[in-house]
Amino acid sequence: MPRGKAGGSTLTPVEPIKLEERPFIQAPKPRGSGITVPIEQIAPCPRNLRGDDLWPDLEERDRMVASLKRKGLIQALVVVDVEEYVAHYPEDEEAFSPNHRYVVVAGHCRLDAAPDAGLTELRVDVQNEHASDVDSIFLDENLNRQALTCFQEGEGYRRLRANKGWSDKEIAEHYGFGKSKSRVTKRIAILPLVEVAEARESVLSSERGSLSPDKAYTIISVVKDPQLVMPTYEMMTARNLDAREAGRLVQLSRIEAEKSSPPIPHPATSEESAPPASQSKDEQTHAPDGEQQSEQGGDTDGGETTGSDRTENVDNRTDDETETDNETSSETGSPQNSRLTDTEKQQIAADARREESCKLLVQEYREPLVDGHAVRTAATTLAMVGSQTVRLAHKWLSEVDSSQAQGYSSPTSYRDHVLAGQDGALMLQFAYAVALADDELRAQDRRRKPDFRVIRHWRYLIEAAKYEPSSWEQQYLR
Repeated sequence: MPRGKAGGSTLTPVEPIKLEERPFIQAPKPRGSGITVPIEQIAPCPRNLRGDDLWPDLEERDRMVASLKRKGLIQALVVVDVEEYVAHYPEDEEAFSPNHRYVVVAGHCRLDAAPDAGLTELRVDVQNEHASDVDSIFLDENLNRQALTCFQEGEGYRRLRANKGWSDKEIAEHYGFGKSKSRVTKRIAILPLVEVAEARESVLSSERGSLSPDKAYTIISVVKDPQLVMPTYEMMTARNLDAREAGRLVQLSRIEAEKSSPPIPHPATSEESAPPASQSKDEQTHAPDGEQQSEQGGDTDGGETTGSDRTENVDNRTDDETETDNETSSETGSPQNSRLTDTEKQQIAADARREESCKLLVQEYREPLVDGHAVRTAATTLAMVGSQTVRLAHKWLSEVDSSQAQGYSSPTSYRDHVLAGQDGALMLQFAYAVALADDELRAQDRRRKPDFRVIRHWRYLIEAAKYEPSSWEQQYLR
């Protein structure tokens, strides 16, 4: 070996240098077994969110079939052993035949198209470690690749809530992909509409101007019964009402119909199934499936909102309030009860009678002594109050003879007119109606017990309008 240049190393190696041969590119080690098995041994997963709705259109399926014919299966299906799957989901055991050995976790579309492409065997990647997490995998796969319907999305969220015990906030953070917690809550809440054909089709066609998922959530939060969602929506559209007003009218109509027609006994009803005579009347009328509520608590429907917030509509509540309302629901994903308890019927009827008393007070309002300080206070109140309160106050004023509010179809336009004008008496009248509406909406809010403001509102109506409180209200007035 020649000597180095001046200043270089003078050491000469005694033995020749051995070079280790390594591949230029080292391929990653493939995961799973990568085995090829007959198609009849592979079963679709019963928990797949899409079910039979694998393809958005038939042309996409034709393209998949053509690709499998030309190139074969490029990417293996991710599967788990049937025994491993059933160990985590025993309720799905009957979905598999003795020939099934694997359950698909990822690759349902490829499995569906393979027979038409002439494939009799498919390569699978067995990953049993994912058997306990198929719900989150399905949600992840479908939300990233294809848009789920609002019901499929809600079912995925419901499963994570039920099986993992996650809150709606945790679901949104892990699998919401930028979606808000309230979206998770609303998608779960409208799941009962899947069983109501007309409501389901209307929600699914919401892109064409029908019932949107958010509006469906607002309505079902008010009426609670999925069967009443479409009648309420139709009344909202026909009479230009909000969900609270339309829902209450529909519920009152049903209550009156129940009073006028005797209940039809179920064919299976017998003396053995009748409640014991020793039970009280309330115990006999309350439902046995958890619908019975404590009247002393005042929170009669487990946190569900049947009225409006004091200033905003139901769908404008904070995320914390929405989560609290719905995380107490059953694992079926339905926070709604299909029947009203006796207490709830009393509350709905009392709401309607109180509103009539408020409207009477607005109608009998007399022009007060206009004071500059009072007018300024009224103007500040009108500017800061919520839109829901303004809407209810405007409704009462519109039904009063010779009221200027009749000329304004928009409540906010009428408020702007009053605030911009110089009529102090008119401003005080509107402020009085708004004060009544604000307290009345608070009284109709079922998410909290009646507080001192609600009780004060009841007592004012009793004194000023001769309002007769219901038995449910009387327990708080003692």
